[in-house]
Formats: sequence, structure tokens, C-alpha cells
Amino acid sequence: KTASYEMGRFARGALLPIICDLSAARQISGFGSHSATYLCSVCEIRQDEIEHIDKRSWTYRTVDKHREQATVWRTLSTSTARKEHVKQGYARDTAFLRLPYWDSVRFTVVESMHAHYLNNLKHHIRDTWGMSADHLSGDGARWYARKPIQDEDGGQDTSSGGSYVLGRDVLEEVWSDQRRTLLPSCVAPAPSRIGAQKRTLKADEWRTLATIHLVITLVRLWRFGSEREQAMLDNYIHLVSAIAIAGLHSTSRAHIAAYDFHYQKYLESFLELYKEVPLMPSNHMAQHFADVFLDLFGPSHSIRAWAMERVNNTLHNFAKNGKWG
Repeated sequence: KTASYEMGRFARGALLPIICDLSAARQISGFGSHSATYLCSVCEIRQDEIEHIDKRSWTYRTVDKHREQATVWRTLSTSTARKEHVKQGYARDTAFLRLPYWDSVRFTVVESMHAHYLNNLKHHIRDTWGMSADHLSGDGARWYARKPIQDEDGGQDTSSGGSYVLGRDVLEEVWSDQRRTLLPSCVAPAPSRIGAQKRTLKADEWRTLATIHLVITLVRLWRFGSEREQAMLDNYIHLVSAIAIAGLHSTSRAHIAAYDFHYQKYLESFLELYKEVPLMPSNHMAQHFADVFLDLFGPSHSIRAWAMERVNNTLHNFAKNGKWG
């Protein structure tokens, strides 16, 4: 009811994609956690199969099967039985399934801000390579599997013997290039001395660091370096290329094919270079990003969480006198 329409107005609406981080999306859509045995909302791959990166080997989920599983969950009478049902990779019931058009498989999107910037880039740079100005740089061949050495006095020997890829000497080159790089005002800058202090980076900062500063420096340092350095650079550029394509404000069949090519090459060479580093659920989910979600919803800026995260930040900054709600 409004001043112009005393009887109100009839409006039609539809709920389509779920745009949020992976954990929240799974709770809303009725899938199990990404840490569960069946980690994916698009296919039926298991955690112990996460390195099976050939899409032809996957069994894809369907919305009809999802609804059948949710119906079974609804008929179970105990919480133990329902937990076991989900543990086996089956779906839970959710209020969204009351909507006859709701497709839990295709509408539970892989949100690129979290998947690409806060997970895939961070996993590669911080977890796989290692980044610290307190250590010398090395090839990172087995730093991930190395455990801290325990001293007799109970302290830990944190010296790495050059095991970090982004150690002091490489980071000093990155800092030097950063000072000479002029960024557009629309690009959020990365921290000026990244790796010198421990801090959590935001998605914008990971994007700038990974797709601008590291590309500038590592191409200069590694392009004519050792065979392993060249292989690590090629592998990294495939990742950056895929993420750059995913972030474009336009898309096409050619863009989707290019994303799939670069991301597949990235995973193939990653498994060769870093045999000791486990893939993450976000690595697998990103394989579905282009052929499922770019194809269905178009350019990723319409299904990203940037706007919602800014609102969350605004809400966090409200004075609430130490009380929630």
C-alpha cells in the first residue's frame, strides 16, 4: 500500500543465484560442507579424488536427483540419521526447494571473489610458495612438507634454508618494482612491504599483488632463470590468466574456452611442480566456474560478493554498544 495505490501493487520476483562464500552457500542450498567427503555442489567427486582433474571422469549432479535426496532427508526422523545421510554425499532439505524453478546445482554459484582471490591466489602464493622477508628465497621444492625443528630449549628453529619461494631477496625486488609502478585510482594498492609483516590481505589486495606486482617482478627475475623457475613462472601465469579472464566485464564462448584452457594447464603443471602440496576444494570448484556459471549468468561482476562485503563492512563499523542484533 502506498499513497498512490491504496490497494497496493502486485509484483513478481524470483530468487536465482546464491552469492556468498562457499560455506554459507552450502548451508543455504542443502549441500554438505566443502570439507565433507563429497566436496562439490556440481559433481560427485570425493575428497580422495580431488587430483582427478579430467572433467570427463566426473559424474555431474542433477537437480532432480538433488530434490529426491532432499525428500529422503525430510522423511528421516532422527538427527543422527540425517547427519549420516549428508555424510554419504546426499542433499539436505532447504526452503529454497519450495520454489519449483529452483536449481540447487546451477544456482549455487562459485563466487569468484572468495574462490579466486581469497582462496586460489592465497593458496598459491602464501601456502604453496611461502612468503616471508625473514627467510632467503629458494625453489620451494618441499617447504610445504617441512616441519619446524624443535630446539632443546623448547623453541623452534624457523630458519628455512632457502625453502621459501618469496623470500627476502625476491621480496626486495617486488618492493622496488612497487615503488616505481603507478596504479590507476580505481585499483586498490597492495601493502608497500608485503611479507615484511604478518597481516591478512583483503581480496582487492591479493588481486593487485598477484596480477600486477608479482607478474612484473617474477617475469623479470624468472623468465631467463633456471628450468624450475621458468616452469614455476609458466604455471603461475596460467593461474593469473584464468583469473583475469574470469574477472572481465564481458564474456563469450571464446572467453570460456580460454579460461578452461589456462586453468586446466595450471592444475596439470601445479601437480607436477608441487607434488607435496594438496589441492584445495576451491581449486576443484574453480574448474566449474566458466563452463557452468559464466555460461549461465554471464560476466562474473554480476555474481560476485564485492557489493555485499562492502555492506558487511559498513555494518561492522556501526556503534552497537557491544551488543549484537
